[in-house]
Order: sequence, then structure tokens, then C-alpha cells
Amino acid sequence: MNLRNKSNTKYELFIYFVLFSIFIRDFKIYIPLFVLNILYVIYLIFKKEIHINLKKWNITLALFIIWTVINTIIASFIFKHPVYYLNVIKLLLNMSFLLSTYFVVDGTNMKFHKKTLVRFLEFIILINFIQIIYIYFDGKLFNDFFSGALTESSDAAYTISSYHNIIGAENKNIWATKFALIYMIYLYICAFDNFNINLIEKISFIILGIVTVVLLLSRTAQVAIIIPIVFLAFYSMRNLNYKYRIGIYAVSGILFLGALFVFFDKFFHLEFNMTDGGFTRLYIWKEFIISVFDTHFIVGNGIGYSAYFIQDILGRFESNLHNVFLNIFFELGIIGIVLYITFIIQFFKDFITRKNILKNLFMIIFPMLAIVCLQYLGYDNDLVVTLTLLIIINMIMKKDEQRI
Repeated sequence: MNLRNKSNTKYELFIYFVLFSIFIRDFKIYIPLFVLNILYVIYLIFKKEIHINLKKWNITLALFIIWTVINTIIASFIFKHPVYYLNVIKLLLNMSFLLSTYFVVDGTNMKFHKKTLVRFLEFIILINFIQIIYIYFDGKLFNDFFSGALTESSDAAYTISSYHNIIGAENKNIWATKFALIYMIYLYICAFDNFNINLIEKISFIILGIVTVVLLLSRTAQVAIIIPIVFLAFYSMRNLNYKYRIGIYAVSGILFLGALFVFFDKFFHLEFNMTDGGFTRLYIWKEFIISVFDTHFIVGNGIGYSAYFIQDILGRFESNLHNVFLNIFFELGIIGIVLYITFIIQFFKDFITRKNILKNLFMIIFPMLAIVCLQYLGYDNDLVVTLTLLIIINMIMKKDEQRI
């Protein structure tokens, strides 16, 4: 049970490097690092350095992993459906990483330091900001941005993806939502006094994050971060005199609505045709609802069947349904989606306290729902990294409460 202090520090830095590695575009370095972490935890379990105290979400997640293996066997050998085995491995690896990291954080005397966590999140914000600014300068895109040429259509916005980036992702939408999830975590800890973030430092990195998301031109990411930013702004005024607070709320509300109108007018050019990402999603979802009950919807059609359905049945080249819950339902069936939703509910029930319920709802749950209902598979590495950071934050907060 007693890990040495040096090992504590090394593991803390190792985990943050692992979490950062998902932003390295050209090398999938996170894969061997995830494997290394899982093997390290198995080693600690055999050495009896970890006391495993199983939570309900641990069990449900383990059942979800097992069901994925069973579903893959059924889809491959009984239904003869095309199965995307790389995604099966991705699911098993990412979810196993989440479980293994939780066992270390919860079952050892491992310490994570508030200052290190804050510096890590600020580093992620800064390096992504530098990368997107470099792309805009290198591609001379600022004129197109301010003139509206980059935002006039979904295709125009994808100009950003044509430039090579070291940090981020090949697809600007994936990059934006990946960044938004980590940025959301930074906004979340800004709402707690425990982390002692200097006001100027806090405001500076919040602004850098907003600029980064705006320049990445992803409507999903932009909508997602509006929720925690607005909540944080109003929450920060909670200690003001009641009369002043009401006045500031009223003026801020009017200014916010005006800014929101300008923002949506400039960036949300929705077109009701198949060139618009939003309209395409609606079309795919409609066809999915019409067709799903003619498939093996109870046990699922296998990982990757969504891409086959969209490409071969609908004639569209999309890798998934762009909705976590629909995607898992289609591929892993009713059994899979029930296990997945149960896991998510139990996970957040384990970490949300009545005292902080509003912070968790507006700064974590609602923004995450905005993202996963428009993008993602449900077992992506950045979703897993976000949940891992929440585990670390929860551990830090509990240690603080024990000191009081």
C-alpha cells in the first residue's frame, strides 16, 4: 500500500504526460502509454500495492467491456457483419485505461497536487492557442476570418484542416471538441476557491481558451463552452451586494444576448442541404430511426456497423452517427446502451455532491452532453481523459475536505 514519494511524483507527471499525448497529432503515442499504465497497475495489484474498492460504475464499465467482446463475436461470426476491429481495440484500451487509473488514484496513497493540475491544464490551453495562431498567421487566414469568408459555410471552415498542425487533430472539429473538453475542466476548477488561481492568471487563460475555440470554427465546441463560461461569469458575482448583483445580472444579460446574436449570425450559417454538417446529421438520424428496428437492435450490429450503414445504405461517407447514444445503441444494441448509460449515471453520481450540483451540471454535464450528442463514439480517448481528470479533481477535493 505504501508507494514511495518519488514514485508518487513520477507517476503524477507520467499521467499528465499520458493525458497530454492525445494532442500529439502525427504519432499515436498515447496508445503505448495507455498500455504501459494498464500494465503498471496490474503490476501494483500483484504486488498488493493497491487496495481495490469497487464502485458501481467500475462494475458496470467492466460489464460494458465484456459485452463489447461478446457483441464482436456475435456480429463477426453469427451475423457476418463487417466489424471495425481497430475501434474494438480502441474501446477496450481506452476504457481499461480509465479503470486502471481510477484504481491507482483511489486505491493507493498516491497524491496529485493542485498546482501541478492547474499548470497542466494551462499548458494545454497555451499550446493549443499557439498552434491555432500559427496556422492563421502561416495561412494568412485572419483576413478571411474577419471578412466572414471562413465562416460562410461548413466547407469554408474546413480550410483550417488543410494546414498541418503538430498539436491538435487532423480534423478541426475533433481538435476543437478535444480542446473544449479540457478547457471545460479548467473552467470547472476556476469555480472552486481550493485551487488558488490568481485572478489575472485565471482571466488570461479563460480568454486564451475562448479565442482558441472561436478560431477553430467548430459550432459544437463553441456551443459547449458557452454554457460553463456564462455560468462561471454569473457564479463569480455571487458575493456582491444583492442590489448591485441584480443590476449587474440585468446589464450582463442584455449584453450577453446581444453578443450571442452577433456570434450566431457570424458563425452559425445553417444551410438546409447536405453541404451543412448540422443538416447532414439530422438526415442521418432520421434514416437511422427509420431503419434501426429492422436490424439486430437488441444485441447490436457490431462496432463499425454505423459507418457501413451510412456509406452503403445512405451513400454518405461518415464514420459514425455523430451521436454517442445512437451510435452505441446501433452497434452494441439495447444491452450495450443500457450498460453505457448506467455507467455514465453511476460515474457522475459517485462524484457529484449536493453542495456542488449546479457547478457539475452547468460546467461539466450539460457541456459534455452538447458535445456527445453531436459528435464522438462514446469511448474516445479525449472523453476518457476528461473522466480521468474528474477522478483526479475529486480525489484532490476529498483530501481538502479531510484536512478541514
